[in-house]
Amino acid sequence: MRKSLIVLLTVVLFASCTPPDVPTTGGESPDLPTYVIGDFYQKGNVEGVVFQTNAGGAHGKLVSLDESRAVWCDNLHAHVATEATHRNNGWSNANIIRDNFDLLGFPAVGWGVAKNNLPVSEQLTSFHWYVPASNELRSLLLHYNKLNATLKAHNLPTLEGKSYWSSTEFEVNKDMAVSLCYDEGDCTVRATDSIKTRAHYVRAVRDF
Repeated sequence: MRKSLIVLLTVVLFASCTPPDVPTTGGESPDLPTYVIGDFYQKGNVEGVVFQTNAGGAHGKLVSLDESRAVWCDNLHAHVATEATHRNNGWSNANIIRDNFDLLGFPAVGWGVAKNNLPVSEQLTSFHWYVPASNELRSLLLHYNKLNATLKAHNLPTLEGKSYWSSTEFEVNKDMAVSLCYDEGDCTVRATDSIKTRAHYVRAVRDF
């Protein structure tokens, strides 16, 4: 009787120590492709150039291949505080403006939103196209040379000699939003270029 009990306990202990996450069937999922900054990205109907990577290059951020030129907002909204002041999440800025205003009055941000064909009720996430927040735009432009090399290689519009709108409104001045221009290895903000009714270029970004 005692011997049988020892055998039974041994079997139970062995079974309970088996790792619960050990797969019992099939193989492993294939590895995701990895990218470096400046790579051309194409998957399904999503195309862009990689300007930021994480997870060893399996994920990151893309900049759009196309661009537009627009004012940040029209004259009607030139002195309106939108509260779209996020510096790191441009999609949050876009949602704030979408939820509180007609995007027709905000051509720069509206151009980015329009690339998604979203229903009015659906909120943007980082996996939609959107106009970058100020820190996202700075990160993009600091890789100016690598991005331009790829854009040129595909006969696409480059970033050269242009000011770009971010989706970030200045917290202390409702008449201005952050516009950046790449200049001799850094990004500069010029007060005269930040008046919201000025026309600048605009690119969209998204996660992949």
